[in-house]
Amino acid sequence: MQLGLLIGCEGGKGDAIPHDVFDMAVVVEETIVFHIVKDVAHCFAMLMGVIYSVNLKYPEAMKYSFEFIQKVVMKIKAEQALAQVHGLRNRIHSKEDDEENPSQAPTECPPNPFSKFRMSSPFSR
Repeated sequence: MQLGLLIGCEGGKGDAIPHDVFDMAVVVEETIVFHIVKDVAHCFAMLMGVIYSVNLKYPEAMKYSFEFIQKVVMKIKAEQALAQVHGLRNRIHSKEDDEENPSQAPTECPPNPFSKFRMSSPFSR
């Protein structure tokens, strides 16, 4: 099964998502299903909608990526995700928890290794 996004743009070689886009389309088996979509995010959401509503099989080379997007990002049948997808979701959530609740600094400071040296300043009297 071949499916994907077709992005029409002007100009030569550029970024992965070019800035001068004049048309986008969802393509399934070399047939344009939707076109004149306003941006890449909407086009990708339309692709996911087509895959889900027509019950298409994900391309084998990207099945875990598509499943992650469906089950974790879009939360469609999240409870039926594969073990690999659940594991990745849990690792992402644990990283988010670590960032939201950073560990507390220790209450005792370690000894200052420079405490035996006398600090002087040219501005002190």
